[in-house]
Amino acid sequence: MGHRWAAAWSEHDADAVAGIFHDEGEYDDVAFGVVSPGRQGAREWAAGFLASFPDLHVAIVGAYATDGLEVVEWRMSGTQLGEFDGIRPARRRFVVRGVTLLHVRDGRVVRCSDYWDRASVHRQLQVENLDGTRDAPPH
Repeated sequence: MGHRWAAAWSEHDADAVAGIFHDEGEYDDVAFGVVSPGRQGAREWAAGFLASFPDLHVAIVGAYATDGLEVVEWRMSGTQLGEFDGIRPARRRFVVRGVTLLHVRDGRVVRCSDYWDRASVHRQLQVENLDGTRDAPPH
């Protein structure tokens, strides 16, 4: 399932991301504190993220699966071409590592929880926010 998940993101296909979810599944982006309910919620979350990073790529670093749970370590990269998290389009690339927990039932995801460092992406973009402030440069 993790390979399907990563491929859907890397193919920039919000419908494919949503397609792996159970009807009552949930997409939980822990870095944002946002839970998107249902297949439609997953589609909307993916479409928004992909609008910000239309060249997004997710590479699997490692994966472990057991009955009903897959843990996927990944590296995500992309170029910010749309507004993201209150940051104007920067046309800068980012790379971040993360982990996703995929809870699977009947061949579909019932819960997807993404864990990644949102602040690292902000530091890499180093641009003016929509409110006119600037993120601190990386140390």
